Amino acid sequence: MALNKSTGNMYAFVSHTYNPLKGECEHSCAYCFMRRKLLLPPLRLELKELKVNLGEGNFIFVGSSTDEWAANVPSECVHPSRRILVVTHDTTLLSPSR
Repeated sequence: MALNKSTGNMYAFVSHTYNPLKGECEHSCAYCFMRRKLLLPPLRLELKELKVNLGEGNFIFVGSSTDEWAANVPSECVHPSRRILVVTHDTTLLSPSR
């Protein structure tokens, strides 16, 4: 599905959702729209999704349909071949209003 225009009301500041990880979320949270989707396949990384143009100026919610760090996420998704360290003292960079 690539980049989707956000239609939910959980985070009003989010413009789009992006879900390269597809399949069943292990949590089944009562409030989650994905809970209604029965018999989803096991989690997997859709490599074609990694080629999606995410555009510019979008506020993207990555992983809106599953928990990207849940125990059932395949290890190759959590432990990539590269490691990146991000260091900042300016946490305002993380603010949606910036």
